Amino acid sequence: MKLSDINPHIRFAENLILDPVPFRVYSYDHRLLYVRRGELRLYYGDTVHDAAVGTLLMWQSGTPYRFELVSEAEIILLNFDFTQSNRDKTHTLSIVHERDFSPERLLETDSFEDCASLLPLLILDNMRYLEDELMSIVRELGERKLYFREAASARLKAILCTAARQTLSDAGTTNTVERVIAYIRENYAQPITNRDISDSVNYHEYYVNKLIRAQTGLTLHRYLTACRVQNAEKLLATTEYPVSKIAELCGFATAAYFISAFRQQTGKSPLEYRKARMRLL
Repeated sequence: MKLSDINPHIRFAENLILDPVPFRVYSYDHRLLYVRRGELRLYYGDTVHDAAVGTLLMWQSGTPYRFELVSEAEIILLNFDFTQSNRDKTHTLSIVHERDFSPERLLETDSFEDCASLLPLLILDNMRYLEDELMSIVRELGERKLYFREAASARLKAILCTAARQTLSDAGTTNTVERVIAYIRENYAQPITNRDISDSVNYHEYYVNKLIRAQTGLTLHRYLTACRVQNAEKLLATTEYPVSKIAELCGFATAAYFISAFRQQTGKSPLEYRKARMRLL
């Protein structure tokens, strides 16, 4: 499964005071836990992890775990699947003692091809900025308004994407990537090179290229080209500038290179794209 395939199905979402789990248990669907207050200790398989306020934990079904309370802990707890394959099962699936565990009842056992760090266990500290979104999921399932499952699913998907990004880098790396992207967005119309971009953050271009590729899936050069094409799309849709002028305004060295890059990214020539947008508008 790839991250783009997820469409979460949430069975349970509550803000509650955590009870200690003194013996090892299993769950048949996945669990996401966020610590709002207090501190707890998770024993997951053969490992031990402490979690304080702002910590987000997510673990895969089918692995034994238990909790100890370091201090009284208020948490947000979600029970969910990554897909809608078992959306007919809407009731809460209770945890079971390890002696009663039946592997054939597990709902999902897939792993992620493109983000292995999400499973089987994810622990992220300093995630307080996600608390409001998690509480909105709790409210959706509590109030059960029209389309509540769809709304809650969309919010959880956004949270999981944020978590996936977080696993790819530390705070310093994230800041560097944001600075690189900001530099490209501000200077794409100029004849900038990979070296210029890397110099703007005082790192070697090989390292910057590696960071950008990890965060966007594109090399530094391809990200710059994609940014230029994206802005060219806006000009084609909102102005009557000739293709040569748009190429110049978006930082392409020649009109021919612009047309080639534009077709490669959009599947259309600039003029074909302009005509298609005119029909839409």
